[in-house]
Amino acid sequence: MSIVKQLRAMPTPALIALVDDLYGRNADIDKTIEKHLGQQRDAPEPLPNLLPYLQRQVSQVTSSHEFIDYHIAPSFAQRLEQLLVDICELADADADQALALLDQLLERHSDMVERVDDSDGCLGEVLGTAVEFWLEVASNLRRQQPQARDWVAAVCALYDNNDYGCFDDLLRFSHTLLTPQELHSLAAGFTQTARSAIATHKGDDYNHQAADACIGLRSVAEALGDIDLYEQAILLTNPQPNPLQLQQLVEFALRINALEQAEHWLQQPQWQADLRRKTQLHNQLLKLQGNLDQLKHNLLQTYQQSPSLFNLEAYWEYADPAERQALSQQIKQQLSAESDPSATIQTLLFIDAVDLAAEHLIAQHARLQGCWYGTLLNWLEHFEIAGQTLASIVCYRLLLNDLLDRGYSKAYHHGARYFRDLLELDKTQPDYRGLENAQCYIATLQSKHWRKRSFWEAAGHPNKALAR
Repeated sequence: MSIVKQLRAMPTPALIALVDDLYGRNADIDKTIEKHLGQQRDAPEPLPNLLPYLQRQVSQVTSSHEFIDYHIAPSFAQRLEQLLVDICELADADADQALALLDQLLERHSDMVERVDDSDGCLGEVLGTAVEFWLEVASNLRRQQPQARDWVAAVCALYDNNDYGCFDDLLRFSHTLLTPQELHSLAAGFTQTARSAIATHKGDDYNHQAADACIGLRSVAEALGDIDLYEQAILLTNPQPNPLQLQQLVEFALRINALEQAEHWLQQPQWQADLRRKTQLHNQLLKLQGNLDQLKHNLLQTYQQSPSLFNLEAYWEYADPAERQALSQQIKQQLSAESDPSATIQTLLFIDAVDLAAEHLIAQHARLQGCWYGTLLNWLEHFEIAGQTLASIVCYRLLLNDLLDRGYSKAYHHGARYFRDLLELDKTQPDYRGLENAQCYIATLQSKHWRKRSFWEAAGHPNKALAR
């Protein structure tokens, strides 16, 4: 096979990867690539050639029997995603043909799912995008040609072909395509099916037919933004909703601003099994109602019961300066050497108690070995701005110790910078307050990490390897 035929047989992502790999290796090759790219921009492929190409591509991805393993699946998903983009480009000029191509892809989606090891979910995500594109193209086509199809039947055909859950969002977003009357008609059909399935069901086993109909009803309710239908979809099979179902009811009510219904469902006794979740949802309701006093009370109570930076930030957003000051004083008075030092320092820095945070860091530095470098860099920024030299030195040492203990050679250039910064800070003659001075600390590093010659070279400092 000639090189041209081989290249034509390659999927678009593979060709992109090939050109990307070649680019930058040679100036002449770079100029050639840039020349062809420029010509392509100036002379795009005419539309008449695009449709046959897309038809061939869709046929290939839907009719192939080749198994796609875990390693190749992301590339296959990329190819399919690019194909969707090309189809949408076609839709600008010919929505009818573009929708036909999307139909073919979606109707045969189960064949692709069955032959692709989609452990990472790449294919599933792309198929979800395909559903969004289908609705977008179909909506545009309906505006142009209202009678081009039986649109309700087209949606139902796809929805009924959902064995792998790829079309779960189809009905939820179908309000862009279907009219409210059509959606209400679908809702009535789902309701009738659910009630019939419940009436004829025998035994205590799971009622799949009723559950599936209620899922459809709930999706239509979301498309319409109808809280009554959404409640019906839950209550048909669960007259006494559990906390998870109550959460779904409240979240939907909040989403569509049905605040009275949200408050009603938050008052149900089933919440005793999950009061934490109830409080979180109640706070969202209070925010929408504009009841900031009660919201602040709840958030402060949550922080007092479970002190954490996350809960503190939630309260801080609504607290006034006097309330912030009062809580800051309380936090400072309740400092404990037994608490998690990292969490304590984070909290102190958040309330702008930088001096106290520095003292806590210096006192607790031994417990902070191995602390995540991103956290240390954040602390370092605060301490340097505040002129907390010894706290800055401790941060640099923690960063350097962790880097060398892990032997992370790719970051030795960062370690070398930390080392040089330590030397500069030592020139200010800081009070080390019982910690090793710079000379002793460097001697300790040399003794422990003398074999890491590449680090010492990067730092521009002799490792003083001792005979072993």
